[in-house]
Amino acid sequence: MIKIYKEHQGVPNMLGRINARKESIIYDVWTTIECKEPRGFIAGGAHITPFISIFRNLCTIKSVSANASYTSIKL
Repeated sequence: MIKIYKEHQGVPNMLGRINARKESIIYDVWTTIECKEPRGFIAGGAHITPFISIFRNLCTIKSVSANASYTSIKL
């Protein structure tokens, strides 16, 4: 099951237009999520996955505010 946002022009929208039993080959669909300005993140369940790499990068550059210390952040 794929959630399709018709207003977006990405891969899920394209998949919504193909017929059942058709074959599609998708290339170069991976992108990098970058954090270029201060943000707050709340995510849980399956939706946390894309943010793990962001948090790891922010922890590496010591750019995460936490209630205690950087070592209190569990990834």
